[in-house]
Amino acid sequence: MARRRTSRRTATVSIFARAPWVRQVLYVCGMVLLLGTVTGCVGAKPRAIVAYSNEVTVHELSAAPIRPAERRDIVALPLQRSQTALLQRIFVYGAETLHKHVDHDLIVFLARGKGVIRLGAQSFPMRAGDVVFIERGVAHAFRNTDHQGSLALVISVPPARPDDRVELQLPH
Repeated sequence: MARRRTSRRTATVSIFARAPWVRQVLYVCGMVLLLGTVTGCVGAKPRAIVAYSNEVTVHELSAAPIRPAERRDIVALPLQRSQTALLQRIFVYGAETLHKHVDHDLIVFLARGKGVIRLGAQSFPMRAGDVVFIERGVAHAFRNTDHQGSLALVISVPPARPDDRVELQLPH
């Protein structure tokens, strides 16, 4: 049975055609991550610097949000929300269930830790400094493999809503 190949360029163009502002957000995020990687800042003591409404705040990302005895598999803490995007820091100590989002795309930057991300039927190892773009509708899940937990900065475009997560069953 022949598999139909879809060009990445076609898929990318369709994302930008539906929401042209995605290109701008991706460009800015890409440049920030590239500069951090090139200058050796990634992996040191990560910070999120947020400029919004003419105010700048700096968030230290290395500290865990909760004591180890109270750990849950996933702890999501919003850093900033605008009309076009949501920036969250997400601590993962266990694993996410397989799910998808109907109305938003994700940009995931793994700031600390390591794990395995499942995208559709494929799985990929991740380590600090890796970036993943997940288009809405793509089934995904992250499983932490670091004994101290993993920390990701996640940008949802447009901003995520709690009712946008659709849990999926693993295929048998």
